Amino acid sequence: MDLSEPLIFDEEKIVLIGMEFFGDPFKTNKSWSNQNEIGILWSRFSSFMSREENKDFQARIDTKEAYEVHIESKDTSRTKEFHVFVGYPLKDPANLNDLSLELVIKILPATKYAHFILKGKEITSNWAEKIYNEWLANSAFTSSHRFLIEKYDEERFKGLGEKLEESELDVLIPITE
Repeated sequence: MDLSEPLIFDEEKIVLIGMEFFGDPFKTNKSWSNQNEIGILWSRFSSFMSREENKDFQARIDTKEAYEVHIESKDTSRTKEFHVFVGYPLKDPANLNDLSLELVIKILPATKYAHFILKGKEITSNWAEKIYNEWLANSAFTSSHRFLIEKYDEERFKGLGEKLEESELDVLIPITE
């Protein structure tokens, strides 16, 4: 993974809608897998999205890019528990009427991001440790918020299984100078 040249950019607030899990996401399965708590959360969200009664809702979101947001608490390093949100951006964040009670809204603050692109087996590697302990520690930046974003582009992310080598994943780390 090339940590030397992430793209640095400013982003306005991001309004997302989806589902959330809190706990140790690797409690049931230690590896990157559809069977760990994050995979189960994605499965639950996909099932919700595919239901016929949610067709109107689908018109209100942008499904080209899916977001997975990992939000740390003060106790995360000790407990290994954090919030994991999965979902999509709202096309019109001002229109929050008639949303299903199963869904949650995340409003990520405007901030500067370091954008890394992971390819193939890098996706299932210990990339977060490299980004935080190597790149961030040796850069002119510090973390501005206690979350990170994994952004799954429908064109470039092919999955974790057989198509892993063909997959790309965007990782966004909120930073400040």
